[in-house]
Amino acid sequence: MKSDPQPVGPAREATADRLFLAGCFPQAVAIYQKVLEHEPGRLDIRARLGRLALFQNDPGQAVTHLASVLNNGLRSRVHWGMLADAYLAKGEQGSAALCYENAGRTALAGTLAVLNNRELCRIEGASGACEFEWLSESPLPLIQAEINGIPLNLLVDTAAGDLVLDEKAAIAAGIPHGGRETRYFAGGLPALVTYGHVENLQLGSLAVHDLLTQILDLQARFSGYSPLLPVHGIVGIALLSRFLTVLDFDRRVLRLDRQPQRLHPGQAGAALGEFPFWIVDNHFPVVRVEAPDTESGMWVIDSGMAGAAFAIDSSAEAAGLASRAGEAEAGVGGGGAVQGERLILPSLRLGPLIRRNVEGIALEKFPLQDRFGFRTIGLLGCEFFHGAVMALNFSSMTIALSQPESGPRTA
Repeated sequence: MKSDPQPVGPAREATADRLFLAGCFPQAVAIYQKVLEHEPGRLDIRARLGRLALFQNDPGQAVTHLASVLNNGLRSRVHWGMLADAYLAKGEQGSAALCYENAGRTALAGTLAVLNNRELCRIEGASGACEFEWLSESPLPLIQAEINGIPLNLLVDTAAGDLVLDEKAAIAAGIPHGGRETRYFAGGLPALVTYGHVENLQLGSLAVHDLLTQILDLQARFSGYSPLLPVHGIVGIALLSRFLTVLDFDRRVLRLDRQPQRLHPGQAGAALGEFPFWIVDNHFPVVRVEAPDTESGMWVIDSGMAGAAFAIDSSAEAAGLASRAGEAEAGVGGGGAVQGERLILPSLRLGPLIRRNVEGIALEKFPLQDRFGFRTIGLLGCEFFHGAVMALNFSSMTIALSQPESGPRTA
């Protein structure tokens, strides 16, 4: 057996740290594992591996690492919170509630404690794939649903976590309210949410039982971008990750497939390719985007962002991008409007999908930029994917992209 040519030491650990900051997670994991083999008592490295396991949607491995970290004395609210996220992803809400309590998130802990004996997000109905047409009156991926018999319009938002309900819709559907806390949405803006519990969500022939729910005022946030149809709620990663999720931006259809088989991009049109993604903080899907005219790096896929193909930190303007002077603009996300100035990026590439002369927003503030411990450049909104088909496979943690042979349809 060949020995590892590069010795384990501070220089190699520093290399892993640089890879992590750059969003090169698999390469960072490989080095951190070597460091831990050489120094098994390094709880900080074990904690980093636990967090990276969460990124890779491997909650079992995350629990193994993070429980060891806490049991051996490296206790902080951050570590308790990560372990809670891992238990919740495993469906062990009782253990998650205890950890969230230690993390200081008492509102969420109390709601989960009440749901301890229930199987969260239990799905009944069609065993194969179901398709849901987007409502034509809205530019957003908006679908129809029912909660406790009340008809609702739900936004399909890849950058949301739990099911989110508008306050008035939640009251109409008789959703019990629990504790409150501040949460962050993809635009980086905070919103005060109230936790609740939806017993039954009906999506066509699919019935989803016992969903953890966040309740807040959505009407004011989305009224300007969906004036003909109110947005009553948001479907996020907590539900989408139970399926092979296909967002068909060409046909304006959501496809949820309960079968675990891989979707080959060519099934939906001309194949563009497949590449990895990661889930950060339980609900932000991040991917590597190449932007030759500005900074390449990690971006959040935010299908719930309307009004622009992308949003980027305003420092991008210093790179000499074509800003449209005087054209102040706002996009919208679950946390509210994101303010900035219109600008044009000559090129953006996500995997094999290339967009040229793309209009977006340079944000005045982008709080997600450094929130995750690695640099996040911006958000990709639904307009970036116009005419394409995107399949998110949460089993393999890969995205498949395709585009119909005829090219994007025009409105």
